This record gives sequence, structure tokens and C-alpha cells, in this order.
Amino acid sequence: MPVSALALHSLPDALIRRYAELPGQWPLTGGILGIVTADGAARHLTFGQDFDGREITSRTPFLIGSISKFFTGLMIAGLIEEGRCDPERPASAILPWLKIGSDHAEPALRHLLHHTAGLVKGADDPPDELAQCWSLRDSRTASPPGSFFHYSNLGYNILGLAVSRLAGRHATDHALATLLAPLGMVDGAARLESAIRSRVATGSQPAREDIPWRPGLALAAAPWVEAEGGDGSIAASSRDMTRLMTALLNDGRIDGAQVIPETVLHRTVTDLAHEGEAGVEGFGGLAISESRYGYGINVETTGGQRCLTHGGGMVGHSSFMLVDRTAGLGIVVLTNANGCYAAGETLARHAHAALVTGAIPDARLDLAFGKDCRLYEPAMTGRFVSQRCDDPGPGTIEIAMEEGRLTLRADGATANIWRGWSTRLTTDHPAMERFHLCFDSQARHWSFGGRIYRPDDAAAIVEATPDNPGHPHAGLAGRYRSYSPWCPTFRIVVRRGKPWLISPGGVEGPDPDMELVPIGEGLFRIGADPRLPERLRIADTCDGRPVTVYRDGCRYSRMSLD
Repeated sequence: MPVSALALHSLPDALIRRYAELPGQWPLTGGILGIVTADGAARHLTFGQDFDGREITSRTPFLIGSISKFFTGLMIAGLIEEGRCDPERPASAILPWLKIGSDHAEPALRHLLHHTAGLVKGADDPPDELAQCWSLRDSRTASPPGSFFHYSNLGYNILGLAVSRLAGRHATDHALATLLAPLGMVDGAARLESAIRSRVATGSQPAREDIPWRPGLALAAAPWVEAEGGDGSIAASSRDMTRLMTALLNDGRIDGAQVIPETVLHRTVTDLAHEGEAGVEGFGGLAISESRYGYGINVETTGGQRCLTHGGGMVGHSSFMLVDRTAGLGIVVLTNANGCYAAGETLARHAHAALVTGAIPDARLDLAFGKDCRLYEPAMTGRFVSQRCDDPGPGTIEIAMEEGRLTLRADGATANIWRGWSTRLTTDHPAMERFHLCFDSQARHWSFGGRIYRPDDAAAIVEATPDNPGHPHAGLAGRYRSYSPWCPTFRIVVRRGKPWLISPGGVEGPDPDMELVPIGEGLFRIGADPRLPERLRIADTCDGRPVTVYRDGCRYSRMSLD
């Protein structure tokens, strides 16, 4: 059912009053909600300020990150429609230097577009897209093309380089000339360079990178990153984004002009992978019954509505676009939360539910974890004991329900438990801030770093300890650091005799806790699923301990700091 223009003059004001309460509760200082209907009627509602205290307006650019992939998808679709490339051919037919390490067939352009090429997600190191794609010759895919949906920034960097080669100009210049300028997206930029930094909303990130963020912890200004790859290089304002969404609601037309050819748009949203990205749940959004990935865009059935969606996570910015083609409604949320937090998606889906149903969802937006949260299970409460004594954390914890919220008591102190945007939780207990707190539904136990907390009536199990010199991973445990802002630090612990990589955050930080599976001398797969291509490689050792390791090409050094 189409959303009436009346809805744009009532519910949005109530929504923005709720969103204005989020700075301080969420890891952001401000953002903007943009809403548009098919006739181009738009509203832009701001909450908070950027990190420098500057006003946010409808013309303030934010970094839209991976929403840029849709522009790359549109450009590739246009070149296909012009007969200049074939989605069934590999990218090496366009880029002869490209080599992808694999025991499987070379992926086609369609596999890159669909995130089914088997490539690593990418660590954004080195920063240049050519160097990143060149490094693929040193990686190994782990699944046949087309068989496994696994999001890959590198795949879209390859596509951006292909656009540059075929168009005879850099892909960002091609995007500006063929898409941004014709759409009237004039506030931002097609590439992120230092010259535009002063115009862009200042982003934020946790002031402490070594522990998971939780409510009450401070934020700091996010560093600036330059980017021009096909995976995410565009800056755009709320006004810019409502211009794009108006065209998407009108089969590519805006202001009487066919800016995006119908055949091009049709290809991007009908040539689909077998699956797509999952959505954030538990904050009032409508249920997603189907999600399949097209050309840089998710095609969803959400609350019975046919929607186009994509998020963007950048260093210091979290954004989301939702275009409901059934309701004739476009929603964008641009925030200065760090990109590892799905703040933009949460608010866009929340606003969508309100505007489609005509009522603000009952779901809470605060991060207190309680009985009304999606992940809650009664088995989470009780007294839990860890047999480990050499890892950080108390030996016994008690999880209780108090006024509908979970609390944690240990060592004589009672603390809050907080949810976030994944399956991992946090607590403000002073002895348990280093790692996330995770609950295993099947095993009915909690994990915290290397510790496992089992119900106190469970049979005692003595955990293998990494401090034992005979342990095969004795020297691996510790903290590792890089100066890359995308994933600056992680720790390796030994849990149940196996090494695990645990990242406290970061836009490209692995989430959730990831088991490290040995697959060669000094080489580990990151994650238990054998189809995953991400790797951790030990490069140098000294006295039985790693000096440097590489996580998908990004170099980290072992720190003496815990």
C-alpha cells in the first residue's frame, strides 16, 4: 500500500524525538533521517550534531560506504547492456593482470556482483584498490564460484577497476558523469579525498579500541580515510540520497528525465544471487522473509513489501538506504557511528516499520539487555562457574533478572549487561570489559575470552591451558595491533584447547568470536566453516612467540600490552 504524503508530516516528527535521545546511549553523536515518496516529496530530520559539534543539515555529506556498490553495479549493468562486457566472462578478460589464487574455476563478473566468487571480505590494507586486488594472487578461495554467498569488498574493487578499463576513465569519474551529476547528487563527491574532508560530517569511533564499546564509554573523532575503489568511495548528503531514491521509485526517472535506463535498473534488481545479506533484528523493523543480492543491492521481501536495501559502514560513519517499491517510499539514515555498528540500518528499518504500519514500533531502542530482547533465553540466568584460573575474568558469575533486565554479579560487584547489533553482549563489570560476553544456546554456557562459564551443577571440565609449554598454541595467545583504522586490534585466546581470534570492534573486525582452524604450517582459517577464505598467517616468530602475523594481507605485530 502506498504511503501517503500525510505520513511525512506526522510520524517523522515523533520518530526524530526518539532518535534525539540516542546520542550517549548509542556510539554516535548525531545523524539525519531522510524520507521521500515517489512524487519527490521529501523530509529531512536531524538529531544531534557531528563529532565536532557542527550542525547537520540536509546538505551535509556523510560517507555512505558500501551503498556505493550499487553505483558500481549500475555502471557494470550499463556496460553489459551496451555489449561492452559479458557477465559470464571472468574479470581477467578485462584485466589481464588479475590472478586469483584458487583450486576452483575462475569466477565470472556475475559471481563478483553477487558476492559468490569465494573471495575474502577484505581488510582494506593496503588502501589502494589496485594493490588490494593484486594481492589476491597470494590468497586462496575455498568454495566453487556461485556456491557460497560471502560478502567481499575486493570483488567490488575488481569491478571498479573493470569499469575504469572499459570506460576509459576512472570509475569514480564515470560514476560522477553518468550517475551522480544526472541524478542531481551535488553535495558530496564520487571519491573520498582530503580536499572534501572539511565539508563532511565528522565521524566518531570508540575512544578505547582495545575493548568492546558499551554505553557509558567515551567516543573520539574518527580518522579520515581516502578511498576511490568500487567497494565504497562516495560521500552523499540526505538530499543527494533522496534524489537517488526518487529515481529508484520511478523506474530510473527524475525531473522528467530517464537518468538510469530502465533496462539497466531492471538488470541490477532481477539478476539475483541465491541469497543476500541478513538484516538487523530486535529493534522494531518488519520481518524479512527473503533477501537476495543483485548488482550492489539487496532485493528483499520485508513485511510483505518489495524493498531494495543496502548499508554502508565506514570508519566513523554508519548509513543505510531502504527503498520500498511497494509502498512508494524511500528512507535513508546517515549517522556518524563507526561502521561496525548497524546504527543506520536499525533506524532505517525502524522508521520504515512506522511509516508502513502507521504506528511507531513498541520495541525499545536502548541497549539494555532484557527479557524482551530477541536473543534472550531463560537458560542465560543462574550461577555459572569457570574451571580456568589463568585467563582474565572471575571464576564464578551470577546472571539474574532484575526488573526485566539482566545483571551480572561477580567478585562482590553487580553490573549491567548490554546488547549490541550482533549476537555478542557486553557488561560494565570492571573485571569483564576486555571481551564480549557470548551465550551458546546449545551448550547452555557463557564464554568470555578463553573462559567457559558452565552452570554450577554441570560436571566439572578441566580446560586445556595455553600456559602449558606443551600446548600447540602456547605462544599464539596475546594481543595484536595494526595502525589500520579498519580493524586496529584483536586478541587470540585459547578456548577449549583451540585458538580463537576475538576482535573488540572495527569496521572490518571479525564478528562474532572466530575459531582459528590450523590448515598448514603457521596458517589458520578464520572461522569453522570450511568455505570461508579468510586466513591468519604467522610471518615471524621469536622465542616461540609470533612477532608479526597477517590477517588477509594486513600486517599485525604482537604487543606486550594486554
